[in-house]
Amino acid sequence: MSKDEIRVAACQLLTSKDVVSSTDKVLQQIEQCAEQQIQITAFPEGCLFGYCCNTKYWEQISPQVFKEAEAKIAEAARKHKIAVIVGTAHHDGENWHNDLAIFDQHGSLRYRYGKTFQAKRIYNEDTILREWFKKGTDFVEKV
Repeated sequence: MSKDEIRVAACQLLTSKDVVSSTDKVLQQIEQCAEQQIQITAFPEGCLFGYCCNTKYWEQISPQVFKEAEAKIAEAARKHKIAVIVGTAHHDGENWHNDLAIFDQHGSLRYRYGKTFQAKRIYNEDTILREWFKKGTDFVEKV
């Protein structure tokens, strides 16, 4: 691979509302990407929570679960020297955000991008009846 080349992987995988299980799948993909000398790996929106829209889920899930998942992903990025973009959620103390966490090859969280166009859907009484995620406005640099 020449210095002018960048190897990028778009990873698609089946995840669920189980953040720990979804994170394990992401970590496996990062390891596979490292074996293929990938420099940037990208995962889909909602990857860590399986794009779950269940009202009870968002009432009960702890923001700490996502912080711990992101810490593991950051460590894998550092270990394998791969930049990682992953669909996650974070809570700012008041609101949930459906966003992308962007880690550099050193495992540092460089940006967090909140989805700006939120879907408004009513599924049934067991699923989301209101917007759980606050709309993002811009990149938030974490240098």
